Amino acid sequence: MIGLYTILFHWLMLLEGERYSCFNLLKPNDLQVLAEGLNLFRKTAPSLFVGKSLSECRIRKLTGCNLVAVNSRGTMHINPGPSYVFQPKDELFLVGSDQAQQEYLKLFSAKKSSQGHQLA
Repeated sequence: MIGLYTILFHWLMLLEGERYSCFNLLKPNDLQVLAEGLNLFRKTAPSLFVGKSLSECRIRKLTGCNLVAVNSRGTMHINPGPSYVFQPKDELFLVGSDQAQQEYLKLFSAKKSSQGHQLA
């Protein structure tokens, strides 16, 4: 996983003054391939996450995806810590394999979240 963060760090450093623009250009259903089999994708936080911390949501454990940034009300949080608490309409920027992305979508799609999927 260190390699992934190294890639993202260098990617952000190349953009220096506009370092958030790479995330802002990614539309909600867009996909950016970082390397073969490794995708960066953006999704709105499911209502299931709202009011819960990143550690409580267990995104990595349940899906294999890593949360690398959150856009919350216009503020970009790069590499949020485990105590980050999700707000309504947070935009999540996730990195994962094709399989991890599909697992995230399967578990946390809007339809599934509204049906009461449990995090525990």
